[in-house]
Order: sequence, then structure tokens, then C-alpha cells
Amino acid sequence: MKKNCIGITGSTGLIGSNFIKEFSSYKFDKFRGNILSKSQVDNWVKNGKFNIIIHLAAKVPTSYVNKNFKKSRNINYQGTINLLKSALRLKKNQIKWFFFASTSHVYKSQNKKISEKSLIRPISYYGKTKYLAEQYIKKKKINYCI
Repeated sequence: MKKNCIGITGSTGLIGSNFIKEFSSYKFDKFRGNILSKSQVDNWVKNGKFNIIIHLAAKVPTSYVNKNFKKSRNINYQGTINLLKSALRLKKNQIKWFFFASTSHVYKSQNKKISEKSLIRPISYYGKTKYLAEQYIKKKKINYCI
């Protein structure tokens, strides 16, 4: 059986680099551009041989996001929009699956275990940026996992 090629953003980050090591038997097409550049995202999507996208690119440290909210929102939210718009426009129905790494920061702070049924109330600016991206993805016609 032919293995799928996976397009991945955030491949140089902690999660992305470890993911690639763990699944080294798969072929990865790494996005190395600026997620805010529509032309760079379009070029990668258009020329990539992937049919799965794992979107891990984000500004993460909450201290950084708190100090740089506008830039972080642009990367975490607008970058997701750029990627999804390109995938839907340029690959049409070729993308089998879109994975978006979100965060527990989208849920209300509580002392009990968090589940996907927990109350949504972002506890940080970082959580807000990820929640905005989640809402955008859910409105699109693509198989996704958040």
C-alpha cells in the first residue's frame, strides 16, 4: 500500500520535530516559509505532493503571546486561514485530512479533568487565538481533527 505524503507546518518546533522523528517512515513535505505570506503558502500547497496536512505552526509561549497578541493572533489565526484557503482552493478535494493542534487553553480553568465537553472559555490570549482558528476550521468543508 502506498503511504501518504504529509504536508506539515511547524516542523522545526518541539512537537513538529518530535513528530517527524517518531514517524520517520512517512514522507513529509515541510513548509519552511512565512505562514502569513499567502503567496508562499499557495506555492507550497500548489507544488506539494501531500494529501494530508498537519498544522503545528504557532506562536505558543503564553508570555510571548501576551506581550505580542496582534502578531500571535495573525500567526495562529490568520496563518491557519491562509493555509486552509490555499488547501481548499488549490487542492480542491485532494486533501484527505487536516489536523490542527489546538490547546487546553481554550477551556475554562477548572480543578477537574478537561474534556471536549468542558466549557469553552479561553483562559489566555494564546487560547483565544487557537479558539478563533478552531471556529474557522469547523465551518469549512474538509475532513479535520482538532
